[in-house]
Amino acid sequence: MDRGPCIGEFYIRICSVLQDGLPIVPRPYAAVAAELGVPEGEAVRGAARLCESGLIRSISGIFHGQALGYSTALVAGIVPEELMDGAAAKVSEYPGVSHNYARAHRVNLWFTVAVPPGHSLDGTVRTLAGEAGIEKYYILPVVKAFKIEVKLPLAEGGWPEDSARQSRPRPPSGAFRLGESGPLPPLSDLEVSVVREIQEHIPPAERPFLPIARRLDIGEEELLAVIKTLAASGRMRRLAAVLAHRRAGYRANGMGIWKVPGRDIEHTGMLLAADPRVTHCYARQSRPEWPYSIYTMVHAGSREECLEIYRELAARAGRPEYEVLFSTREYAKRRPRYFVPDYDEWYTSRDAVR
Repeated sequence: MDRGPCIGEFYIRICSVLQDGLPIVPRPYAAVAAELGVPEGEAVRGAARLCESGLIRSISGIFHGQALGYSTALVAGIVPEELMDGAAAKVSEYPGVSHNYARAHRVNLWFTVAVPPGHSLDGTVRTLAGEAGIEKYYILPVVKAFKIEVKLPLAEGGWPEDSARQSRPRPPSGAFRLGESGPLPPLSDLEVSVVREIQEHIPPAERPFLPIARRLDIGEEELLAVIKTLAASGRMRRLAAVLAHRRAGYRANGMGIWKVPGRDIEHTGMLLAADPRVTHCYARQSRPEWPYSIYTMVHAGSREECLEIYRELAARAGRPEYEVLFSTREYAKRRPRYFVPDYDEWYTSRDAVR
């Protein structure tokens, strides 16, 4: 499999470490360097080269939208093929749409949406559907998240053996569980400001958090304390690198939609999530006309490889009925952004949205 630029054991290992999470300390790359057995400057330069090459899309905070007070869902819509590009472009105008794909299926437009506090998820999607000309759509909120872990190996066959990585303490994952936890206390103004900053790319440097602290007019230690609080509460899953999948050699992304009866959802979801090739596994709301209850994501080098993985998963899960939906066009793929003025501008121009 072509894994893109910057290939070699050092880059494979640094991608491994950075996808796990950047340590929340004043000099995080010193800790990364110690793990890799290289000088701090080499770790900084290696991370910077991976970013410059486009292999790493960003190093930033990865958040739970629901834990920040946002309503989130996957939306699946039916659009006439000849109207697809225009419909998708209209959907992508909404600032809370982070992923937007055409997929090879009767239900052919799929996008994720995050709606800020004080606004209606149903009303927002209804407005989007009306503007985009989506004939019919399903709003598919998460019932339970079994796995959210987009960490992709660059080495053929998985990560190389690395005892230091195996023993490395993971950054705190927090107590928030998507689809299970109730609302958290409101964020402070400072916490909101920190979320705005660290959801953007943090360039590799010896002290990467210091420019952020200066922009916020606070001390570096105070900033780190806020970031650690966001992580400990589960509002932030981790602060980590996100790879550009295609540049890393993953040419096919297959979304599996599984018809699993309610009594088997917990067992099947946990079984599917246990496979390291599955990056996402959710139970989502189903309905009689759309009976799919579990959704998985698998990235692979080709459609054939992806389908083979799904055949193995289905056999292991007792062969439940499923389909694999491949993307045919990518209209939006960006980090979700929270607490930005784009939302106010979008809703202000649409007074009828409630």
